Amino acid sequence: MQVNRSKEAELSAERLRELLSYDSGTGDFRWLISRQGARLGVNIGDTSHRRGYRIIRINRRKYLAHRLAWLHVYGVWPEGGIDHIEGNTDNNSLGNLRAATHQQNNWNRTSVRTDNELGHHNIARRGNSFRVRITEGRTPIYKRQFKTLEMAIAMRDQQMAVLRGEFSPPSDARR
Repeated sequence: MQVNRSKEAELSAERLRELLSYDSGTGDFRWLISRQGARLGVNIGDTSHRRGYRIIRINRRKYLAHRLAWLHVYGVWPEGGIDHIEGNTDNNSLGNLRAATHQQNNWNRTSVRTDNELGHHNIARRGNSFRVRITEGRTPIYKRQFKTLEMAIAMRDQQMAVLRGEFSPPSDARR
């Protein structure tokens, strides 16, 4: 997702903290001052974004709630992207957010492509076997075939943990 840096430059951490409270445990934002159409004390934002991100409107501008959470807590806009660790884009609790590059954010993706027949990331059926293929960009960095899906999943998980580290989601999230 492209971030509009000029829009972000218009909202400071101080102004955000004057307008909204943020609960780092739940990820909820609430208005602190009465405004037209604003209800005090009610969790705000909507998930109308096509990828399920919570959007909050401030001064007729739309902001992604996870980026506002970062600004509210750390006092600066995030340099790059923000990763939702557990994959739930509507959970903006501080424990579910971490700074990440675009590539790291993609590594932690939990959904599979719609044309994925097996429902598992990086695994495809090849005849009577299962191929594990992990890439960097378009370049394969790990490719092997296994007799069973279970063996393929186990080896994929082991290799992903080595190659992706903390940005490798747990195996059950890769379904």
